[in-house]
Amino acid sequence: MADNTSPDDGANDMGDMAAWFQAQPPEEQARLKSHMSLVHRTQEFVRLVWNSGDLSSAWRLVDPLLRTCLAQKWLLDNQADLERSSWDREDVVDAFGADEPDHALWEHFERVYVRGFRAAADLGQWGYGSHTRFHSPDVEAVVLLPPGVTEWKADELQQVFPMLLRHDREFGWRILNVGSETLPEAGWPPNLG
Repeated sequence: MADNTSPDDGANDMGDMAAWFQAQPPEEQARLKSHMSLVHRTQEFVRLVWNSGDLSSAWRLVDPLLRTCLAQKWLLDNQADLERSSWDREDVVDAFGADEPDHALWEHFERVYVRGFRAAADLGQWGYGSHTRFHSPDVEAVVLLPPGVTEWKADELQQVFPMLLRHDREFGWRILNVGSETLPEAGWPPNLG
């Protein structure tokens, strides 16, 4: 039977980690490789948003459905201001749907969401669960664990932070929901879970 302890259990350098990985059975190696693509995407998003405060650079990593839902929620939260302006909410949603939004309201949207994401949890130092949570063939969740927590136990009340991702054939994994495993639904109001 292969050693299924994590590489952090005594593996302090890349050589130890590589040896640990090679000692795993082929099916475990395949699972870990698949898991790492989701973790790397999540790490990139966390680094850009939580560590750098740069939602603009992270926006290309966000699934178009989540872009729409976040824009709709922000516009509803600011409905009174929107009604006093000449902005059409559908035009704003369309503009925010681009990989690189170019709209006068973007900086306000970005500021609000970076502040909100950071307030939900300080993910900069959090770790990642060793397994994803399967939702469908193209949707999986990565669970982030706070410092000091080495194992997530589904049957115990623990503070965790899920990130839902969906696979895009051209781009790879994209962030589909933040802090929730609910599949978002666009609308007025959107459902983010």
